[in-house]
Parts: sequence; C-alpha cells; structure tokens
Amino acid sequence: MKLRRLAKLTAIFGAATFYLTLVMIASAGAQQTAPSVVPVKARIASSPATVFRSIRNHLTARFTLTADPATGKIIAKRSGLDPDTWTTWAYCKVPTQDMLGDMTTSSVVLKITITAARGHSSEVIVGADFQATYSINGQPTPVGCISNDVLENEILDSAGARIS
Repeated sequence: MKLRRLAKLTAIFGAATFYLTLVMIASAGAQQTAPSVVPVKARIASSPATVFRSIRNHLTARFTLTADPATGKIIAKRSGLDPDTWTTWAYCKVPTQDMLGDMTTSSVVLKITITAARGHSSEVIVGADFQATYSINGQPTPVGCISNDVLENEILDSAGARIS
C-alpha cells in the first residue's frame, strides 16, 4: 500500500515538475526582445548596377564600406555618431531609472542587398543594426537600440525609391 502511494506521489510531483519546467521555458521565450534589425524593402525602377552605384556613392563620405557589385551586397559601418544624428536614426530602450546615463559608444552596421527584379527594376533590402553603450551607475551597459527607419528610407530614396 505504501509503495503504491509513493508511486502515485512520484507520478504527481514528476508531472508537476515537468509542467512547471515547460511553463518556465515558455515564459523565457516570450520575454525575449524583438530582433534589433528589421529590414526595409523597396522596388526601384533601375537596374541593379545603377542602384548599386547610387547607394555606394551616397554612403561613401559618411561610412566605411565593403561593397561587392558582383553579389549586389554592401556593408556600411559607422561609429561615434553625434547625439542628434543618433536620435534621428535610432531609439534605445533605456530603463526609466537609468535615463540620465550617458551614451559612451554608438555604431551602426548597414547590410544592403540589391537584386534584379522583374522588368528593368531592382529589389533593395536595407537592414540597420544599431548598437550603443551607456554609462549607467558608472558601469558600461550595452543597450538594445531600434531603428526609426529614417536611415534606411534615406538610402532607398537616394537610389530612386518612392518612399511614402
């Protein structure tokens, strides 16, 4: 009799532990933040080569570029952005109690892909990954930043996209 009770209790507690573990895993997954890079896409009524040149020329003065016309890929990097440019381009989620912290570093990496589309047009995908570090309570703290889509739309506009 005692053995059956023990087996029954073990089964109940085992199931409860299993259920609790599942709930904890599901909660952890639900708490993850959204991706920091959400690409912006546009179709442009020009050939990929023309669009590639337009975007490369637009970025050359302000970014360090790695550009491959054969693949239609451009990687553009920039760091040390001034606060006005940063707040125009991105928003950083800083907890309310830490809003007085100072941004110590900032950078953006653009990943741009240009491919041929139907007709004499191109599809362009621009992703901007914004990273910042704030000094919060004297400690360097990386903060997740989200694009305002201003930079991406500026790049697409420079290549002839109609941005609404």
